[in-house]
Amino acid sequence: MVQRTVTTLVDDLDHREIESDGQTIRFAYQGIEYEIDLSEKNAKKLDKALAPFVAAARRVSNSGSRSKVLTAPVNTKAVRKWAESNGIEVSDRGRISSHVLEQYRAAGN
Repeated sequence: MVQRTVTTLVDDLDHREIESDGQTIRFAYQGIEYEIDLSEKNAKKLDKALAPFVAAARRVSNSGSRSKVLTAPVNTKAVRKWAESNGIEVSDRGRISSHVLEQYRAAGN
């Protein structure tokens, strides 16, 4: 006797059977990871909806259960000059606190 198991992938959004063009998409939002099966059509809709947010976001690297934010290096001279012009105390040398760097980036720098 032969037994055959058939798995059918169903789009989680519109509940239609997915042919060969489907995909499973993993994403995280507010610290919670999600997974969704979508047809190519609905995957494109998701891509289009998320595009402006992805373009403005920072990439994150997972290392174990903790996440590390990957950010571009900053010009420390520029940060110190910006901080001084905004009344924020920063030492002339050494490490600049992450709080000051966050403020600098939030100001659009």
